[in-house]
Amino acid sequence: MVAHRGVVTRKGQVTLPADIRRALGIHEGDPVDFRVEDGEVRVRPARATLAGGYGSIPALAVPKSDAEIAAIVADERAAQYREGRGA
Repeated sequence: MVAHRGVVTRKGQVTLPADIRRALGIHEGDPVDFRVEDGEVRVRPARATLAGGYGSIPALAVPKSDAEIAAIVADERAAQYREGRGA
């Protein structure tokens, strides 16, 4: 474990060192969660939740039937296969 020391700015901000961000997979603009446990602060990447994503994709104006959805999926898979991206 590598120890780092930081400074709290006037705004209450602390910079996470680059090697810690890399180790946690944190990038600029990513949300993080903070938790205080036994007098220490734990930082971890905030993971998306199903509830958090609810409503992020608007509903279709006219719902598609199962057959229409199957045809769309088949067309997309065929296009990916033609482009060499298919499995």
